[in-house]
Amino acid sequence: SPEDTINISQVTIPYPTVAGSSKIWEQTIRAEETLVAATLLLVALVKGFNSETAAQSLHDNIRIMDDVIVHPLHDSGQDGDHRTPRVEGSESRLADCFRTTARIRLNSARIKLHRYRAMMDNLHILSRFDTNHRSRLSTSDGALECATSLDAAKAARMFPFSAAQSKAVCQQSASNIVNGLNQLLNSGSALTPCFCSGLLAGYTLMMISHFGSSAHAEGTHDGVSQETQKRLADGVETAIRVLAHFSRGFGAVAALKGNVPRTSKTTEN
Repeated sequence: SPEDTINISQVTIPYPTVAGSSKIWEQTIRAEETLVAATLLLVALVKGFNSETAAQSLHDNIRIMDDVIVHPLHDSGQDGDHRTPRVEGSESRLADCFRTTARIRLNSARIKLHRYRAMMDNLHILSRFDTNHRSRLSTSDGALECATSLDAAKAARMFPFSAAQSKAVCQQSASNIVNGLNQLLNSGSALTPCFCSGLLAGYTLMMISHFGSSAHAEGTHDGVSQETQKRLADGVETAIRVLAHFSRGFGAVAALKGNVPRTSKTTEN
């Protein structure tokens, strides 16, 4: 008998439903896709470029990706999509878990998009954007200053945001992540696929705190206030606590959650 053929382009598989709606599943999958896209942009960013055309393309793609991330965040609201009717019971809790997870992943994508720009004032991060790796070959102040002037100009062509704007985005996004993880913890969720987001948020908050403290010590104007330092420390503590909770029974995750406090102690010294 002749074989049946299937045209895959005509095959559609509906999303599962949660609390009577498939929108939540779609939002979660779109958030994961957005995080992957932001990660690929980060890879292209770290590799660097050798032409003005490539720099302009990266600049435009970063702007577009930021808009792609911001739109669903604003649409759902950082504190939850209150327009969606709530249904009591396990379905409602599952729906809330998916919504929160999607927002966590979108905030993770935004950190990946902004983190290097936020830290460009740090010479060692600037050196990653030096195509010829001059500052990796020499640690002298002169070489670093040379790399700084060149790469600062390059950064302005590559990024549609200032360092201050990106730093504010990173701090807010990291805080949103730890708040979301805390919501999941308080709701009694047994497991969530956000371990890497928890680490990303913890590391980002520590980076901002560490470089802010360094700026204060050096007498520059880029330091952060004591109140902000307190918020950053609270965020790191929340990330550690949440990772500790969700790592129960999962050896790999237990190993991950130990990275945050170890790094925290390192940056304090």
